Amino acid sequence: MKKIKYILIFILSLGIFNSCLVDDTADIDKNDQGLNLAVFNTVKGDLTVLADNAEHTLKVKILVTGPTVADLTSDISVTFAASSSSTAVSGVHYRIDNPTVTLTKANNYLGNLEIVILTAGNAPLEDDDPGYADWVENYVAPKLYVDVISTTGDSKVGPSGKSADLNINFVSYCFFAGEYDVEMRYFHPTAGGSYPNDPYGGVRVSRKTMNPLSSKECKFGFAIWTDNNSWLVMDPATYAFVSYTVADTWNYNVVVGDPNDPSKVSHYDPITRKIYLYYHYSGSGGNRIFWEVFTPRF
Repeated sequence: MKKIKYILIFILSLGIFNSCLVDDTADIDKNDQGLNLAVFNTVKGDLTVLADNAEHTLKVKILVTGPTVADLTSDISVTFAASSSSTAVSGVHYRIDNPTVTLTKANNYLGNLEIVILTAGNAPLEDDDPGYADWVENYVAPKLYVDVISTTGDSKVGPSGKSADLNINFVSYCFFAGEYDVEMRYFHPTAGGSYPNDPYGGVRVSRKTMNPLSSKECKFGFAIWTDNNSWLVMDPATYAFVSYTVADTWNYNVVVGDPNDPSKVSHYDPITRKIYLYYHYSGSGGNRIFWEVFTPRF
């Protein structure tokens, strides 16, 4: 029986893990005196990165908006600073190397504030780490509030007064997480086709994303029923296949391997980075057998 044991601190769109972000669109204030405002395009969201001991530069969009922005001609320099109410610590969780961004008319007064996320020492704990239970109970993602503190270049442009409210989320680095092209052969004893050369429905081609839960486990869609979840665990030290399980909501007992061919052994190829997954379950009329080959797109 599958039991989820990890806090999921990630956004997957993911086939791309070191990009961001942010979900809630800002309400843009417009000063009733006609002042244009330098604002964050979004005011609440997430900066999410793989905790792979590297530094990852993420971008938060900024712009000038207001009643007379079309009449502006000068470059506008916008300066930012982290609020003292942030729980994220500069130099520990993040850095802002260039706090001033210049917005130009040629670029429609659009730009990006770059925030460097520091992952060394910030990896999430896993269930076999000391203190994991307490960490699960008490962990809160570092919060970074960023303010527009000043603008220069035109007196008709000023700070919006709204902070960007950003959670910094560190996702466990998993060597096989990412997006894959998948070829599936599905052998059904009664629906059509024949084992082993004529899979039911032909060779099925799809794309799946392995979403990391820890350094050794990913979650992804099950077989052709991708609204059901399955979990694959592999050892990051040896690349050894550990387990494959399916959500309790699936009504059949899924077993690793091909009951007709013991040579079909689920495994990971560290050279090609392909995953070979063989499994089956028993239903009316006989076994449903699946061969899946995952080819990485990363």
